[in-house]
Amino acid sequence: TVEQFASAKILQMKVGRSSIWTAVRSPHGLMVDCIYLAAKRNGMKVSAIKMRNLTLELFGVGTQPRPSVWQNAFKELIEEYV
Repeated sequence: TVEQFASAKILQMKVGRSSIWTAVRSPHGLMVDCIYLAAKRNGMKVSAIKMRNLTLELFGVGTQPRPSVWQNAFKELIEEYV
């Protein structure tokens, strides 16, 4: 939904601008991670493979979500925005 996408975008901006963000993901990769987290938390059946295929179809570059790389450091933001 638009609301879920908006919450994912807000999360991406908050994480990306955080002083503890170490840029372990590109802005594009971070957005894919945030969309993936929002979908999962809202009960949507989504997989990393499905996300990779969808981003490949939409953008010509397949990006696999990897929120496990950074999500532990941002649990509070994830809870607040997703």
